Amino acid sequence: MNRGDLNNEQWEKLKPLLPPMKPQTGRPSHDHRQVINGILWGSALNKCGIIVK
Repeated sequence: MNRGDLNNEQWEKLKPLLPPMKPQTGRPSHDHRQVINGILWGSALNKCGIIVK
C-alpha cells in the first residue's frame, strides 16, 4: 500500500458500493481498488496544481 492509497478499513466500506467485476472475457479488467487509488492520486495532484492529462 502506497501513501494516499485506501487502507483495508476504508476499502471494506467502499467495496460493496462498486459494481461486480466483469467476467474474464475479452480485454482484462483492472482491479477496482487499483482504479480507485489511481483516481484519488490524480485528484490529489490536481489539488496541488499539477494537471494530469
